[in-house]
Amino acid sequence: MLTRSIITMTTAALAALAVFAIATPQAVADPPGGGPVVVTPNPVGPGVGISINDPGSGGHDQSGGDTGKGPGHGPGCTLVPGTSQCESPCVNAPQSQACQNWAIQDACNNGEQALLPPGTCTGTPGRVVDTAQLAGQAYGELRLPAPTVHRSPTETRLDPAAGNRPYTWVNLWTWFWADPSIWDQQTKTVSDGQTSATATARPTTLVIDPGDGNDPVTCKGPGRPWHATDANNTPTDGGCGYMYRHVSTGRPVTATVSVTWSVSWTGSDGQAGAFDPMQTQTSMGFVVEQIQALNR
Repeated sequence: MLTRSIITMTTAALAALAVFAIATPQAVADPPGGGPVVVTPNPVGPGVGISINDPGSGGHDQSGGDTGKGPGHGPGCTLVPGTSQCESPCVNAPQSQACQNWAIQDACNNGEQALLPPGTCTGTPGRVVDTAQLAGQAYGELRLPAPTVHRSPTETRLDPAAGNRPYTWVNLWTWFWADPSIWDQQTKTVSDGQTSATATARPTTLVIDPGDGNDPVTCKGPGRPWHATDANNTPTDGGCGYMYRHVSTGRPVTATVSVTWSVSWTGSDGQAGAFDPMQTQTSMGFVVEQIQALNR
């Protein structure tokens, strides 16, 4: 229960508290932009809050004991359960920020973190945990699987006349596709105390650099196997391919097939964002030959 005992702050009491604050450099900071609050040990003791007398309200006194309104309620300093914000009347008082900070501090010190937004109590005095920094760490620790790539004509078929190298044919579509087992999102979570951030990588495109000096080909999705019904038509329905226009005259070409991953992140405090895409790749060598007998 975020109940608060009362300290009615007269001018002399405020001055005494200011002197105490100077002598005890423990504080609560509320960073700009609504970020997590730095929590340090309570210099007064657990369960102690403050009440505020608003000098502009005709001497209205907000003291008077526990209101008994349940979690987050205290005289003159009332936290909305599940938030780090004060309800009225404290929210309109000139010293409302100090009131709010003390209430948050008490909640963290008294083990009432569940009544505050995730990440409010960092667990280490005097330090703010930045979810964006945790996300950057998670991004750097992502480990994405190398693509397993197949093609048609199949990569297992070899030509003895070309030194038992795999091959494809000139002026016919060579199909490429990634094994579906790698086409799934990958995540990495990094935590610091109660604050965490998760980076999520999702495969989006298959990129084929044919290795003959021409521009790469980009296909959405992982591609798919060639079927006899596809004949030598342009790949459709998720197919991905490239047509070589020149034989390689016995010298193999090296095609590089890459998977592009979009990467986003979310933090336990509700922040979110995106990182630069990542790529994984594999290469395969083969010769480009004239058609002798069409057998994929």
